Amino acid sequence: VAARPDLPGDLLRTLVTDAHGFVRASVARRLDLPLDCLLTLATDDDPDVLSTLARRVDLPKNVRDWLAASEHPLVRAAALQAWSVPAAWLYKAEHDAEDEVRAALARRPDIRPEVLARLARDESEQVRRAVLERTDLPEGAVLALARDPLPDIRLHVASAEGLSGTVLDVLLNDPDTAVRTILAVRPDLGPDRLARLAADPDPEVRRA
Repeated sequence: VAARPDLPGDLLRTLVTDAHGFVRASVARRLDLPLDCLLTLATDDDPDVLSTLARRVDLPKNVRDWLAASEHPLVRAAALQAWSVPAAWLYKAEHDAEDEVRAALARRPDIRPEVLARLARDESEQVRRAVLERTDLPEGAVLALARDPLPDIRLHVASAEGLSGTVLDVLLNDPDTAVRTILAVRPDLGPDRLARLAADPDPEVRRA
């Protein structure tokens, strides 16, 4: 009912204070949400409702600032998904103590290359995997992921297209056999790197 486009205004205002957070979140998604209802939802104590509200692009500045400073990491992460946010928010998000917020920052299309490179070395696996999802990584971020402590992340890098010679050389010395095996079937290694893999101590790599 809360999602119906023909919902009367008086009923909409009733559902804003519904006992169930799922209903209030449905109201928070409405494109025709009146300002008074929006302000009521901004004081909600349910993180899912606040996260839904924080993703809106039509929030008043004071409401968006309020949500960006929320005590709930999911709400702060959602506030970063707006089309345009102040530079100060991006700096603060990079140093946020919660993984979800730094991961949300890693997914923004306007993040600077040097920030992506730092997030690719983040202590949190969740943040590094968020960086790994991107297809526009700068060289510094790819290099950091090629040295990641998790073998499956390095394996993902080894199978990616368009790797530089520097990244390939790092992967040639990877301690994991699976990474070097994936590397061995790449068509862009060149004769010198192929010769190194042909002399690999592991037979699986030599077979590849």
